Amino acid sequence: MKMIRSVNKIQKHWIYARYISIAILYILPFALFQYWYVLKLGAAEIPIRFFIIPVVVGMIFGFLLGKIKILQQDSSRQVVQLTAKDEALQRLNIQLEEKVKHRTRELAVTQSLTQNILDSQINIVMLTDGKQLRNVNLAFFQLFSEYPDLKAFLTEYNCICNFFIACVHDKDACVLEYMGDELWVEYIASRPKQSHKVRILYHGRDYIFDVKVRASRQQGKEKLYVATFTDISEIIAYKNQLEITSKALREELFTDHLTGLPNRTKLLNDLEQVAIKVLILVDIDGFREINNFFGHQNGDEILCGIADYLQPYIQNSNSELYRLSADEFAITALQLDSEAQLLAFCQELHQLLETHTFTTQSDSEILLGVSLGLSLHPPVAKSHLLSAAALALKTAKRTRKPMLVYNPGIEMHQIYARNLEEARLVKTAIQQGKVHAHFQPILNNKTLNVEKYECLARLFDEQNQLVLPGRFINAAKTTKLYHHITRMMLEQILEKIQDTSCYQFSLNLSTDDILDQETVAFILNCIKQYNIGKQLVIELLESEGIENFPEVTAFIHRAKQLGCRIAIDDFGSGYSNFDYILKLDVDYLKIDASLVRDLDQDESSRLIVKTIQNFATQLGIKTIAEHVHSKAVLDSVIEIGINYSQGFYIGKPHSDLGQYAAFVKNG
Repeated sequence: MKMIRSVNKIQKHWIYARYISIAILYILPFALFQYWYVLKLGAAEIPIRFFIIPVVVGMIFGFLLGKIKILQQDSSRQVVQLTAKDEALQRLNIQLEEKVKHRTRELAVTQSLTQNILDSQINIVMLTDGKQLRNVNLAFFQLFSEYPDLKAFLTEYNCICNFFIACVHDKDACVLEYMGDELWVEYIASRPKQSHKVRILYHGRDYIFDVKVRASRQQGKEKLYVATFTDISEIIAYKNQLEITSKALREELFTDHLTGLPNRTKLLNDLEQVAIKVLILVDIDGFREINNFFGHQNGDEILCGIADYLQPYIQNSNSELYRLSADEFAITALQLDSEAQLLAFCQELHQLLETHTFTTQSDSEILLGVSLGLSLHPPVAKSHLLSAAALALKTAKRTRKPMLVYNPGIEMHQIYARNLEEARLVKTAIQQGKVHAHFQPILNNKTLNVEKYECLARLFDEQNQLVLPGRFINAAKTTKLYHHITRMMLEQILEKIQDTSCYQFSLNLSTDDILDQETVAFILNCIKQYNIGKQLVIELLESEGIENFPEVTAFIHRAKQLGCRIAIDDFGSGYSNFDYILKLDVDYLKIDASLVRDLDQDESSRLIVKTIQNFATQLGIKTIAEHVHSKAVLDSVIEIGINYSQGFYIGKPHSDLGQYAAFVKNG
């Protein structure tokens, strides 16, 4: 830039010099002629400075001419520059107009695409400031169908909040309570982690919506929000119906139909939920002979007579009476004043039953003999009260004692010896590589093809005799060896997957597996390394309280990210909690064998299984029936709509997958 200014300065000086020189050249001859003419006339001598005046005048005249020339050049240059800038400005204006047109077209396409996306949503989506609606999607007009467009709706109502009515109570939900509350969007948007519901009564129908709101943009001082309304009316109605059905099912599950007393299932549930201190088992001696001698009808009358006879006595002692099996009753108490008082109560109870005469419809009078087994908490853990009382009862009957209180010394040497043997068996099998996977087929009830296999652990003892899980699983878990079995099962699944990519394989995991960081790392690393996520189903036992461990939820999330499916095993074996199924995001429910075994004959089991199937269908969860042992059960399973079947009728566990080709072909 400095160089350009220097060149321009030199050019200006050159112009000045050139025009001054030209002017001097024009004036100089005139001055010389004047000087010569004066000398010729003989005039007095004129000072030389007189002749300098024309020269100075010429220089000034030349300077002015140079200045004019420079101004002309500057003007011409500025005109050229202005012309070029004007042309550039015109080109820029044209380019800007094209960009504006292009951007306008893009915005129109984007706006159209956005509206199409919004209209494709099944949920109601709206843009609002809380007071007035600015835009809505087509789902809005499925609710307010009598209005052709938003403008027509706004002629009568400013905002949907005018339709909000009484709240829907939810322990985790913040629900709007006031109709026409204009701050509802700001209220919901400021609490994104909470659940928000609104209730709308329109044209006589009650709608319940789950609402989510987020701030969209701010136009000047106006703040807009995007609100999404998800219709959960049917889900709420189904949940309410499910609660009613579950309550009826609980009554069905927890009641003995002969005596009307709470049954064994109710006792097991109470042992988990209630602070029971005392458990007494009452067994009728020789009841099988009574049935054989007097007949089952008279035997049932005796059982009902025992229940009716004991109920007033039990209620007066603030206890609860149960019927566990054909000839076994249970009594529980929530408090224990002293062991001496308990023994006195049991002696009185024993005497009452053995001295009372029970009469049948045939007027036969029967005297009963009874045996009692007791367990106390403490010292017995609450979860072991039933097994401890059963052991005390068994020992009392074997030793012909009327009653016996459990103590740790009762035949414990036999239990210890058995536990030690089972622990040694597991350890030896792991060390010698005698833990083998057997695969039980799972049938697709629609295609009647085997699509999956459950991997089941089998041990072989020192004589190479097959050992089933019932004998070694508890010992493996107690001795912390179960993790090794899990790893060996996964390794054998990997071998099968390398041989075939047609099937999915189920791996059973315990809570202990998932709580062990090394086992979890091993499982996830294998899934990643061999890319087997899509072929692996992870089965978790419902009875292990998996919903209570955040580690289980975290593991499920990581496994599903790798493509694995999650199944809940033995679902329905106890008092199943549907809520945690929603939280765990499972893919399969394996319906427990106790519900499937008599599905073709037992209406109660059929009703429970139908309820589970309907629940699973609503949530998009596939179901698998366990213990399908006959064609009649399989037909019932298919009729109900269960997706898959597993059991001995489909195929027994075997190390060779080829064993099941015949079933696939013959159906």
